[in-house]
Amino acid sequence: MKVVLRDSAVDDLDRILIEYPYIIVYRVDDQRREIAVLAILHGAQGRGTWLP
Repeated sequence: MKVVLRDSAVDDLDRILIEYPYIIVYRVDDQRREIAVLAILHGAQGRGTWLP
């Protein structure tokens, strides 16, 4: 799977967690026993108001 988030690409080693309304992209490094959070996005729609 290949997903583009702004200027960075999410590759097969990255994981995506959808916990509404958040989308969290992270990578697990088993050797270092570490989790790196690459991006946190808010996926909720607007509530009918829009400001330019």
